[in-house]
Amino acid sequence: MSTHKVSETGIYKPFYGYTAVSMVDDAENRLKDIEDFLTTSVISNYYAPLPHYTYHMTTFNVYPLVREPLPAVKRWLDQRGETKVDHKQFLPENVLKSQHRLAIKAIEDHIGFRNLTIRNVILTVGTVIKLNVELEPEDDLSVQSLRKRLAEIYEYPDEGLKYHITLAYLYKHLPETGSELSTFEEDISKLRGMTEVFKNYKLNKHDVYLFDSMINFIPYKDA
Repeated sequence: MSTHKVSETGIYKPFYGYTAVSMVDDAENRLKDIEDFLTTSVISNYYAPLPHYTYHMTTFNVYPLVREPLPAVKRWLDQRGETKVDHKQFLPENVLKSQHRLAIKAIEDHIGFRNLTIRNVILTVGTVIKLNVELEPEDDLSVQSLRKRLAEIYEYPDEGLKYHITLAYLYKHLPETGSELSTFEEDISKLRGMTEVFKNYKLNKHDVYLFDSMINFIPYKDA
C-alpha cells in the first residue's frame, strides 16, 4: 500500500503543508530508544518509524496541500482563475503570510515560551501508531483558547483534532493470523510499556511550521 505520506516500501514521500505544533522536549535524547525499538522490531515490517527528533503534538492542523483549500487560498486561486493548488511545492509566500504572522502572535499570546506538560499518554495502533495525549488542565485550557483564535485566523475550525504524538505510519497491511502477527502484538505490548516515559515530558518550541515530508518540519519564521 502507498499513501500521500509514505511509500509502499516505508520511505517517507514529499508531502507539503503548514501546521501549528509543539515539539517534544527530549534534551537527554531518551526517546531515541523508542525510535530504535520501532526500527529493529517486527513493527518496522509494517510501519515506517518517524525520527525521534520529529516527535510533536499538533495544536492546529493548518493546511496539508492535498486537502480542500483554506478560504484564503481559495480566494487566491479565484483571483488567478484556477481551482487547484500544486500540492508538490509550497504556496507562494504571500498567500498565507498575514495568517501565519497572526498565528505566531496568537501562539505567543496564549502559550508564549512556557512548557506544556504531558499528563498521560495512551498508545493506539491503526493507520498510524500514535500516543493520545492528555495535558495538564491549565495547559489544555491554554491550547483550547489558542485553537479558537487560530480557527478565526485561518477561517477553518480544524474540528475533531485530538492531541496526539505520532510515532510511525502504516505502509504494509498486517497479516491476519500467524506467528508474525503474534510477534507484532508482543512488540506493541513492549512499546506500550516504553511509551510510559512520555508522562511528565514537556512540550515546547510552539510555532507555525512548514513541512515537506513527515520527517522535516521547519519553523515558518526560519523558512
